[in-house]
Amino acid sequence: MLLRQLPRLDGDARGIDFASSDADAMVAVAEAAEGVVLRAHAGLESLGTLLASLEGDASRLSASAALAGIGDLIAELSALATACVELAADCRYETADYCPTPQAGGIDP
Repeated sequence: MLLRQLPRLDGDARGIDFASSDADAMVAVAEAAEGVVLRAHAGLESLGTLLASLEGDASRLSASAALAGIGDLIAELSALATACVELAADCRYETADYCPTPQAGGIDP
């Protein structure tokens, strides 16, 4: 979902122009970015649990290849999670005072 939402933000090669981006789009991007972080953390937790349970059986995994691959994955997911948190924070900052109008058929405040 995050990659589908990003093109909705205005910007160029230098980065996102939050001031001219649509507030609804920024809220959607923030929610999608936060979802990526939650899924990345859940995956990392699962990998950690798996590795902890294999304490005595590491030799069955061809340890160097498996652990190197998992280490690379953890590094990439951590970098992705950091970028998503920064993006979500920027979007939330820019929409802190945003109050969307109620949709047709909704309950008026």
